Amino acid sequence: MMYRILAVDDERSVTNAIKRIAGRQYDVLTADNGEAGLSLLKDYSDIRAIVSDMRMPGMNGIEFLEQARKIAPNVPRILLTGFVDADVLVDAINRAAVYSFLAKPICTKRLLEIFDDCVEITNHAEDSTVFADNGRDIEAALKVADPEKEFSLVYQPR
Repeated sequence: MMYRILAVDDERSVTNAIKRIAGRQYDVLTADNGEAGLSLLKDYSDIRAIVSDMRMPGMNGIEFLEQARKIAPNVPRILLTGFVDADVLVDAINRAAVYSFLAKPICTKRLLEIFDDCVEITNHAEDSTVFADNGRDIEAALKVADPEKEFSLVYQPR
């Protein structure tokens, strides 16, 4: 089974490069703007990593990843940038909970390592997340949870 990755960049050469680098290991979906990326994220619930350029017309990378976080909170988000700016890094962490940063030009080995890590993180989150929508569900989830394993409890009120 090939895991899905979402790559968003207004420069087609960058998304094509990501597809070329990771395409043997991953099913790489691409979008050339934030809105198209959000649409793909809504259409595909099995995405394991999201990589986005910082500087794009319309919605920038932090704005896109912030919205992506609301749609798929357990999917790691990666910010791709050609410019390293402390304010951008702080915003990316605080607003979009970015997992990793990648500098342009893209290092092939590092990109694949990050994608591998993202798949592992996402798979672990799926295996260890218990959803509850009321107090009894929480109590029941805690009773069946294996105390030897780490897990996340997500409360979703009705």
